Order: sequence, then structure tokens, then C-alpha cells
Amino acid sequence: MGEKKLYVNLLGEFSVWYGDKKVYMGRTSTGRQAQLFQLLMISPGFQISKEKLMADIYKSGEFNNRNNSVNNAIYRLRKMLTDAGVPGDEYIAIENGNCVWKEDIPVQVDTVEFKRLLEESRDAEDDDKLHILQEAWLLYRGPLLASNSIEEWAIPENLHYKELYRDCTNQIADILKEKERWEDLYTLYTTALGIETYEEWQLGQLDALIALGEYEKAYKTYEKAVRIYTEVSDLPVSEEMLKRSRKISQYLKGGYEDLDDIQVSFLEVAKKSEEQVYECPYPNFMDVYCSILRLGARIEVVSCLMQCTIVNRKKLPVQKAVAAKKSALLLQAIKQTLRYGDIFTQYNTSRFLIILNHTKKENGKIVFNRIAKVYE
Repeated sequence: MGEKKLYVNLLGEFSVWYGDKKVYMGRTSTGRQAQLFQLLMISPGFQISKEKLMADIYKSGEFNNRNNSVNNAIYRLRKMLTDAGVPGDEYIAIENGNCVWKEDIPVQVDTVEFKRLLEESRDAEDDDKLHILQEAWLLYRGPLLASNSIEEWAIPENLHYKELYRDCTNQIADILKEKERWEDLYTLYTTALGIETYEEWQLGQLDALIALGEYEKAYKTYEKAVRIYTEVSDLPVSEEMLKRSRKISQYLKGGYEDLDDIQVSFLEVAKKSEEQVYECPYPNFMDVYCSILRLGARIEVVSCLMQCTIVNRKKLPVQKAVAAKKSALLLQAIKQTLRYGDIFTQYNTSRFLIILNHTKKENGKIVFNRIAKVYE
């Protein structure tokens, strides 16, 4: 059994845990003892000058002898930790004019872990980078010390971590966009907007829904975003937001352009995928498949449906974590092998569906073997 740690949560609501037992820090998270502990935990090396402690916790003129007041707060904090069963005796020492946290047991602070993971992600690549960023992102459950956000000492720290979270979210979003993981992107923005509100995330949320073909949901999301915006601001809705509105409306109701303009917009979309196999989200793939079936009722259409599934040597499904890594390799193999006229989608983590156009069913095995060869 591993050694118990003292877990300190500063992002969102403040809490301290020793193992699975909550440590009582006074009646409120804004009390003197709690603030003293919080200041220690957000300070580099878990130490802070006693002068700064007195200035941050006690306002000018609030107490005649702020030094004695800090000493009293330290004494009370020690007692709280002892009563909670946290190992140690001194906990906090005064060394060379500094208040220093004495680590008799391992301490894990979410802000420290958050920054460590962000730093680690800088040198990581591809899927590893995404995994590390997501791990950091999950640690941010809300603004730093939300209950203390009006304290002067907490304001700059609060803003600092908000910017780190914003950057972390945007990095994850960039990777998900590149991979065209629209469902995950929508979930990312929706969760992030529940914590902090930035227009760039609202726009990204709408873009993800448009990419998924969820136009009605996109329109309702747009209306909600505009309603919230107008409640807190007298400024007009931004041009970027209006662009999304026009785009969604075109899909829902059809635009008023003439046929030539509509055809030009179709050709522009088609040009983006020139000389590439056509990859699309699963709902779009179903629409294409149904269109081919309908076309086949009128003329002879030579197409077949094929699947590529990741399995182990016994032909059994693999674990999700393994499938996630191998699916990236299979995706590249499919892109390298299929022709311009073929269409595919990722059905789930371990399975891809493919429509082979101008290919008879008996020739599908040839294409499958080519994909398998590139994949291996």
C-alpha cells in the first residue's frame, strides 16, 4: 500500500484531503488559517516571507500587532492538521523571516501538478501531447480559489491560471480539429464554457456542431450564446458570430443565392479534398450510402461496403487504449491505399467503414489486403 499524501485542491472550490479523509480548515475557506495555508501552497517551494503573509492576510490597521496575529494563525493551523491526523509536529516553521512548509509527508497540490503537466506537454508529440494536455485540463475545475477571488493577493494568481487553462484548452482544440474529432471537440468546448466563457470557444462549439451536421442543435446553441452575451453586454454580436448564424441558416432553410453561386460553393468544398480519399463523419457517411442505394434503383452502380476492424491475434476485440493507438496507424494506411473516389468514416475507436466505388464485392479483398500490408 502506497504512502498517504496530503492532497490540496486550489482550482475551483478549496479543499484539503489526507488520503480519503477531508481536513477541516475552519468554518470558511476565507478564514485566516485557510488563507495562510493557501498562500503557502501557491508560493514557490511552499514558502513565503512573513512580511508578505501579514500584508496579504491582515489589512492595514486591522490589528495592532499583525506579527502576533500571524503566529496565532500558524498555531491554530497546526492544531487543525494535528486534529485531522496528518503526520508531523511542526508543519510550518519560521526560517530567516520566511514561513516554510515542513514536508513530513508527500504533498500534491493541483496547481503544481497542472503547471508540471503543461511543461511536460511542450516536449511531447502527437497523441502523447494530447493525453498530457487532457490530464492537465481535467485538473482545472474552476477559477483558482473561487471563494477568495476578491482577495487582493488571489486576483493576479486567479488571472494567471485562467490564462493557462485557456491556452491548454486551445491547444487541445487545435489537435482535435486537425484529427477532425468533432464530437470530442464539441465536448471540450461545452465543458470549458461551463467554467469560463470566451467567444472563441462559443465559435468553436458551433463549428464542431456544423461539422457534425447538427444544424438544429447548432442554431439553438447560437441562440443561447447570443442571449447570454446580450444579458451581460450592450455591444452588438460580433461579425464572426453572425457568420456562424448565416452558415447555420443556409443549412436549415437554404440560402437565397442563385444556382450558379450554389454550384460554386459546392465546387469550392470539393476542391479542398481533391486528390484525396474522402473522409467524412459517420452521419454524412450514412447519407452517402443511402444516396448510392437510391441511385442503384435507377442505374447500375458498382460499389461495395467494407469494414476494417482492429483485433488481436485471436481475432478478438482489443482494449480501448490499445485500439486508440493502433487506429491512428490504420487511419494512415486507409488514406494511403484508397482511391480518390472512395469514401470512409471512423465508426468507433477500432472500426472503419469504407465505400469502394467502381469495385465489385469480390475485388474488395484485394483492397483489404493492400490496407493490411501498409498497416503492418
